[in-house]
Amino acid sequence: MQTVKLGKFAVCLLVAGAPVAGAASCGSSSTTCVTDTYGNYVCDTYASAYPYSYDYYLDSYYYDSGYVVYTYATASEGGTAVAGRMGATPVGGTAPDASTSAVPELLAKARLGADIVNAGVYEALSPIMSLVKTRPSRSGNTVTYGPIRSGTASYTFVLRKLSSNARNFSWKLQAKPQSGGEGTTTVAGGTISLSSDTPPVARSTLGVNGDALSAADTTLHSQGTLLLGASDDGTTNVLRFRLQGFTPDSTRADSVTAAALGIRHDQDENQIRVVLKTNLDETKTDAEELVIIKLHWRKADGARADAVAVGGDIPSGQELRISTCVPASLDPASASTVSVTCDVTDTSCTSSTSELACPSAFQSDTAPNPDPTADDAPPNAPTLPEVPTSVPDM
Repeated sequence: MQTVKLGKFAVCLLVAGAPVAGAASCGSSSTTCVTDTYGNYVCDTYASAYPYSYDYYLDSYYYDSGYVVYTYATASEGGTAVAGRMGATPVGGTAPDASTSAVPELLAKARLGADIVNAGVYEALSPIMSLVKTRPSRSGNTVTYGPIRSGTASYTFVLRKLSSNARNFSWKLQAKPQSGGEGTTTVAGGTISLSSDTPPVARSTLGVNGDALSAADTTLHSQGTLLLGASDDGTTNVLRFRLQGFTPDSTRADSVTAAALGIRHDQDENQIRVVLKTNLDETKTDAEELVIIKLHWRKADGARADAVAVGGDIPSGQELRISTCVPASLDPASASTVSVTCDVTDTSCTSSTSELACPSAFQSDTAPNPDPTADDAPPNAPTLPEVPTSVPDM
């Protein structure tokens, strides 16, 4: 397995009137591009515009400031390594398959749902990580990397500076089949805006066209659209996803139309909401249910997960509602779990969550909204960022 290793971008300073060691011209004397310690060409006035430097990954019941290999799989198959955390030094090791990790089932399923979203983000950022190792060209306020070949496609990465103070940018990833025929298509894109605060607040968007990706590169099997609005003030990172018939790999995970949400406070607390199709242990057969999970993890206290599931082995008009609390060890033997099957109109079933043995930190947590497309933010959540209505295309 080949792992991905990228560091935070190096801020490249322009030295007026003198060449910079290791620098490559971007086609203009007003911009200098320097290779960082990882061999990436970073252009000085675009240093904040590289999307691989932003944390667009959902964390579940942990935060690993080092290296993570994300996996995704159905409950009946082994995991497939799909991504590495960017912007950090590798510390080695591989995350276990989310369907078999030794934690309570709902924590494992929540991580599985997060990993499916993360795989979609990675499919957009992976070609960019290769493209930035090539020498860019510049035309006006636009810097272009590539083309390069990956899989069966040819990719190009384009950055545009939208303001003279170098705080607002747009970008796009374009692809076309190497075999010719179809023209170049935007397969992913985004925007990045930095506030004047100290430290700056980063507000950004990202979109991935899975159908266009798989059409250009037949080694991929993505479908649908992934859209993201993100904000990060250096302490709290908020990710708000819209999945429109999306799956990163139709051969391994069913597509869903749903909302996903992630809120991370430093390295000590995560709150996420994910939606996925997967089989639950509480059901009779291996048929997959549509499962909506809200997970709240605190490093010092453990985790609580609440889920609503429909379809699969659950009769039409009914819901399976499950809640689990577990201490900081995340040991399933120490978990408290309740589950109940209810008519969708029977609100009294929600009272089952009061039977849980939960730390006080999780007492205010609520069951998921059964609508898979609802944001369903936790109590006292920060303002949610705007999500683009389509893949940004500069």
